[in-house]
Amino acid sequence: MDLNKLTLRSREAVTAAQRVASERAHQELLPEHLLHALLSDPEGVIYPLLHSLGVSPRALRDPLEERLERVPKVYGGAADVRMSRAASEALDRAFSEASALTDEYVSTEHLL
Repeated sequence: MDLNKLTLRSREAVTAAQRVASERAHQELLPEHLLHALLSDPEGVIYPLLHSLGVSPRALRDPLEERLERVPKVYGGAADVRMSRAASEALDRAFSEASALTDEYVSTEHLL
């Protein structure tokens, strides 16, 4: 997985996901953090994509907030957030999807 193959928006989403995890005192970056980041960018392509499918980003984000609240918090340790196995697998799938579509870079649509 070459993180240089992420588009600017995808890199911003991963960075935002790390920030969300850190702000919530979560030890690992989970796929839920990444989804939260994608659903928190109204300027990105995810909002129109979901709307075209008849799905409200808010309807997805509210239960996601509840789920993130249940993730155990870790205090007093190093501030670094490590990537969970599930998040790593999600990124691997995004890279595979981009490759299958013969896309050179992994965009937020692939991450979704």
